Amino acid sequence: SIEGQEEMLDRGVYIIETRIGSADRWSAWSLASTRFCYRIPEPSPPRGGAEPAITITRVASTVARVVWKAFVAPAGMHAVQYQITADPVNPTNRSEGAVSVIKILDATHENTPREQGKLPSEIAESDQPTMDTLLPNLMPLTEYVVTIRARYPTVGTREWSLAHLESPSFSLPTDVMQPPPPIALSPGPSVAQHESSDWHPNCRCFW
Repeated sequence: SIEGQEEMLDRGVYIIETRIGSADRWSAWSLASTRFCYRIPEPSPPRGGAEPAITITRVASTVARVVWKAFVAPAGMHAVQYQITADPVNPTNRSEGAVSVIKILDATHENTPREQGKLPSEIAESDQPTMDTLLPNLMPLTEYVVTIRARYPTVGTREWSLAHLESPSFSLPTDVMQPPPPIALSPGPSVAQHESSDWHPNCRCFW
């Protein structure tokens, strides 16, 4: 590993020279390495477990609670930014139709498994803290799919991670009450009743 890599720039081009020394003196520098491009590993979802990657529950007819496990980041990278996107399964160009809903969430992860010495391949969902947020402005009775990506808020590329989580499709039931059933009206007077009363056929009225 490289000490001081937190000061290296993402996508910066570097060469490495090494030397050894003691309290008395240092050796000469080694030959320079070939040039290399330094990349900060992007946040990535932990290995899947028995639980669903994303859990969605209804809060209201237009609001859903989204729960997932925190992404894995390198040791020392505490600040992670999440993009939670709900895309309609059947999008429409009409102004009154459902559109994508996007929320950005800033989070800080301390004492992560990476800082405890675990490799990314050794980190399971159960090792990561649980994240949750409310996703508003959804349309009821509309199918959505939620996608979660991540990046670092101050370092690294501004693009969202290629690795992501994706939920099964879901829809929120509406709060609108169903109208009451129609009320049956009693039938009017029969023809026989008309004939037995003082009924005038031309004006269809009684007097």
